[in-house]
Amino acid sequence: MATNKVYGTPGQMSVFAAAAAAWVTSTVYAVGIVVTNSSSSYFCLTAHTSGTFATDLAAGKWVLVTATTFTPAGVATGAGRVSNSWNRGSGSQPMRYLWRLAANWVATPTAGDALRVYLLTSVDGATAALSDGGIAPTDAAISSENQLLYDCMLIGAVISDGTAAIRVTSGIVNIFSQYVYVAIWNAGAKSLTSTASDTVFTLVPVPDDIQAAS
Repeated sequence: MATNKVYGTPGQMSVFAAAAAAWVTSTVYAVGIVVTNSSSSYFCLTAHTSGTFATDLAAGKWVLVTATTFTPAGVATGAGRVSNSWNRGSGSQPMRYLWRLAANWVATPTAGDALRVYLLTSVDGATAALSDGGIAPTDAAISSENQLLYDCMLIGAVISDGTAAIRVTSGIVNIFSQYVYVAIWNAGAKSLTSTASDTVFTLVPVPDDIQAAS
């Protein structure tokens, strides 16, 4: 895992692995079905009858289900960090994502202290010219949260209860643009630990499920 990066080619998403059936040919698949093929999970984008998997995948009928991860480390109190660009890919892509943020401070912060997370999205692959607040969409430190307020959408925060240095929260966000950047702001009284795997933000695509008749 690359420290302080957003990347689009991590391992398969394990959330669906247990429930997903193996892909088979000559089968009718509906939008939202998740299958496994060669140890990876795929989400059905277009209703179809399966033929050859490689051909169906190339035709945009399936999309690889992956989790995208940002691992900021060592961010001081009253400071932040923005990720590199994550290119979700052209054409049809999942819209709804589950986000999860685990924060790990070096020591127990004060109750109410927060690690806030923002998303910046763009229709092209972007430079600082896109940024009203002067944020370059590259792995970099941020010195003022006001920069994020210009450019980004606040989607949530980890709030300390004053009893532990580790807190986790999650939610749902809709993403429409091809390019995504993640930014975090440490409003806590303690710095984040310097280990990249301690503080982790993930985005996982979520299929639109339909409740079957019972």
